[in-house]
Amino acid sequence: MNKKILLAEALLALCIVLGFKTALRDDRAGKTIPPSAPELKAVNCSPDWNSIDADSLGAGMTPLPGWGNYSWQINSTSDSAQYYFNQGINMYYAFHLVEAMGSFNKAQSFDDQNPMIYWAQALAYGPNINDFVYEAAADALSAASKAMDLSLTATAKQKALLAAMLVRYSADSTFSRPSLNEKYAAAMKKVYEAFKSDADIASLYADALMLLHPWRYWQHNGAPQPWTNEIVAVLEKTLQQHPNHPGANHYYIHMLEASPDPGRATPSADRLGSMMPAVAHMVHMPSHIYIRTGNYQKGVTVNERSVTGYNQYLKRYPAVAGNAFLYLNHNLHMKATCAMMLPNYGKSILAAREAANSFDSAYLSLPQPLGNYLQYFYLTPQLVNVRYGKWEAALAMPELSSNYKMAYLLNKWAKGMAYANTGKLVAAKTELKLLNEVLTHPDLQIRMEPFNTPFEQATVAKKLLEGMIAQQEDKLPEAIAFYAEAIAAEDKLIYNEPRDWLIPSRHWLANALIAGGELSKATKVLQEDLATNPKNFYALAGMDAINRKSGNSPQEKLNRKALKEAFQGSDMRAAQLVY
Repeated sequence: MNKKILLAEALLALCIVLGFKTALRDDRAGKTIPPSAPELKAVNCSPDWNSIDADSLGAGMTPLPGWGNYSWQINSTSDSAQYYFNQGINMYYAFHLVEAMGSFNKAQSFDDQNPMIYWAQALAYGPNINDFVYEAAADALSAASKAMDLSLTATAKQKALLAAMLVRYSADSTFSRPSLNEKYAAAMKKVYEAFKSDADIASLYADALMLLHPWRYWQHNGAPQPWTNEIVAVLEKTLQQHPNHPGANHYYIHMLEASPDPGRATPSADRLGSMMPAVAHMVHMPSHIYIRTGNYQKGVTVNERSVTGYNQYLKRYPAVAGNAFLYLNHNLHMKATCAMMLPNYGKSILAAREAANSFDSAYLSLPQPLGNYLQYFYLTPQLVNVRYGKWEAALAMPELSSNYKMAYLLNKWAKGMAYANTGKLVAAKTELKLLNEVLTHPDLQIRMEPFNTPFEQATVAKKLLEGMIAQQEDKLPEAIAFYAEAIAAEDKLIYNEPRDWLIPSRHWLANALIAGGELSKATKVLQEDLATNPKNFYALAGMDAINRKSGNSPQEKLNRKALKEAFQGSDMRAAQLVY
């Protein structure tokens, strides 16, 4: 069976409500991981419209709080229809597609003759950049066709949008989704060229272009992909004229987060959460910029607020639970990722446990690659334990069954690091051996499109453990070589957020170089790390250690001031590059 079919089946499985709980058990060790809280109803980044009754979403829809005041006038005779259209389009721009569809369907109940409401339904039925195995529902084409049937009452601008939407779907199964996306983008380009000053049209054109290459906007060397500059230019022009447009700000963050200069999107990040203070994904999105610009506490804070917004919506509109992975679980994972850059183990381990416990452990058994991804997510507490040198906590983690390949492997890595750092090198080598045995399994080669394979992620872990064992054996040249290989593997990873490897390998290499007296090389490594992870206290602590050894650095006072600021709120005894 090919990988595409496996992934499609896995996605279908994700949309099934699990009414039971399970626990991970290693029969050899006789140990059990307690099942987590039953919060997650479905793991999915986008709704599966082939398995959801969109009409029922409208029946349960109600006015939702905190989505701002952005309005798109559609010339409806009904104030209620206009209200729910506005609510829906704001939700669409926020990737809150469950609420968007429910709002558009509710609007239709007040005005069933307005073409823009049917157009909006067709829009919400479409793919987005987080929907990697999209299959169009038959209702999408029906909605687009109905909009055209009612187009006599539409303005020229609206007619252009209706015509563009009609090419997005086809009853002809020979048209592939990528080809239809290209047709839609080409149609939207014509609409944009005719109405460039319209913020909604410009944002939807950028949206259409982003869908052609989701998450592939920047090369590893920081250069833009051939299609990137046009999208960025469209959004920047729109934001100059309409700085508070919800879609333009959201999409701009996505376009810039992996760039060499993510700080360009800081104004959008600072605006977005306050513009839509109860919409979970929009409150969360600034953290994609804050983590890239060294504002780690801000990243933690906005994700905490996003969870509050999700819970608020859940009480009013329970259907949002169907997209909890994007609205809740992802945000908790991002909170933990930001927290790991703070000098506070207590905050970090709490955030990591929140993330791990936010979904039912039954989901770890899902087919690959999704099962492995969730296992990586689930082992976040072990990554935190290694990051802060909490070796007793790492060793106290229950043994996991090797049936859970990624979770088992990461647990072996963490325990191996713990044993190596506590002088138990025989045990560390045993953990490395077990890690290597699992690393060859073909399941770890299945890619989570468009991101990385678990094998690529785990290779970083393997090299770090090999390096740590060598370093503890006083084989410093070998350790340095292993750490360099870990960096090479990490640098090859396709950008994702949270990243598919959460602890910078450069910290271990720089630490080994400092131990070997190679201070200039260590400085270069840490400067590279600070370019990627600005103001992180680990690298600043490493730079401080170098300055203390070399003395008289012109940057010494500036670095020490930056370290003092970065180390505020610490529960650690001292700032260290590696614990």
